Amino acid sequence: MRLKKKKRMITKLTLVLVILVILGFPRGNAYYEDWRRSYSGIPDVVSSRTKEEECHLTIVANGCSTADREAFARRITDMYEENSFDSVRFSRDIGKYPDKVYMSVYLEKKDVGRTAPEFEVIYSPKSGEIDVKS
Repeated sequence: MRLKKKKRMITKLTLVLVILVILGFPRGNAYYEDWRRSYSGIPDVVSSRTKEEECHLTIVANGCSTADREAFARRITDMYEENSFDSVRFSRDIGKYPDKVYMSVYLEKKDVGRTAPEFEVIYSPKSGEIDVKS
């Protein structure tokens, strides 16, 4: 009799653990995806807005080194020109090409809106001029 109760208790406990693992897996996977994206080393745009002849971008470095700001600025302006950001695609067939692109660079997505940007990049697509502001 005691052995039956013990076996039934182990079966119930195993069932509860399996259910918890199944329910927790999607949530754990979502945390992993956020973490992977945050430390991918590939810069990405988290916000964009266009006003008349100007485009304003908020860019997150995602673990990419920003020690050499000039090189990083060249990298993100190249990504802008190639339209190769993961989360944003720019439509260039409608309207004009912007005269200026203002890029605010943050290290991590959680810093956006909480701290000042690490630095800003002003890019003129027509002339190819890149200006880095600290």
